[in-house]
Amino acid sequence: MEYYPNQLAYNLVKSKSRTIGIVVPLFFSTFFPSIIIGAQEVLSAAGYNLLICQSNEDYNLEKKNIETLLASRVEGLLVSVSRETNNYDHLLNASKRGVEIVMFNRINKDLGFSTVGVDDYNGAFNAVEHLIQQGYKRIAHLAGPQNLQIGKERLRGYKDALLKNNLPILEDLIIPYDLTEEKAKIYSNHLLNMKKRPDALFAINDPTAIAFLLVAQERGVKIPQEVGVIGFSYDPISAFIPLGLSTVSQPTHQIGREAATILLNRLQNKESTLKIEHKVLNTELVIRGSTKRTKKSENTT
Repeated sequence: MEYYPNQLAYNLVKSKSRTIGIVVPLFFSTFFPSIIIGAQEVLSAAGYNLLICQSNEDYNLEKKNIETLLASRVEGLLVSVSRETNNYDHLLNASKRGVEIVMFNRINKDLGFSTVGVDDYNGAFNAVEHLIQQGYKRIAHLAGPQNLQIGKERLRGYKDALLKNNLPILEDLIIPYDLTEEKAKIYSNHLLNMKKRPDALFAINDPTAIAFLLVAQERGVKIPQEVGVIGFSYDPISAFIPLGLSTVSQPTHQIGREAATILLNRLQNKESTLKIEHKVLNTELVIRGSTKRTKKSENTT
């Protein structure tokens, strides 16, 4: 008879929407869509709908996304903040209204929310130590914004790998930036214009590393003979560029599943006192031609 029940009216009566909101910074690569797919698998199996928003790395749009999702009566939020986010009042206010929140990837453990991320420190440490083992000594780092934990932890791993191997930390080779493609190319040219330029680069993520490779190619710089390059995030494109980009793989699908599982557990046990969870997943070093300068390395470790 082509009758469709009014789900909104049903939800109002039950005081439950069976709806979760997710906010991500961007859809530029496969990274966040893969997380969304993982979360959706878990939520759909539990009978929840998922509303998806992206902030486009804009703090004000992120706030509007949260407001829109709250107006849609979501029961919980999965959130990865924008690169501009320094103020978290919009999330704290949502929590005060009884909305459960789990942060993922770009997290802040001081807010009192459960979080899901990866071991950024060890991933960065292993990446830089691999460069050192390949014979690189003057290693630059195009770093992420230092208001984000991923930026801080990957920078810390970079520095500790240098110290462990008795290499100096040279501040002129460390450039935190806003993760835009335009700035990535500007700073790549800056590094290659140095009188004593770096012989390797550890990039905050794969898009940054790829931007550097494009600049190096335009300038005729030989990779990996003159400059070795390693990224972070395992963007599928990294496997198809010439030589292949060495990178640090993150279990994106699992991040989404873990975040959704924690959120569901909190929703289904609201009457009990649950401890805040901080789930940290392992990364994996993937070695390809962009850093493979010696015969010591295997194809993937």
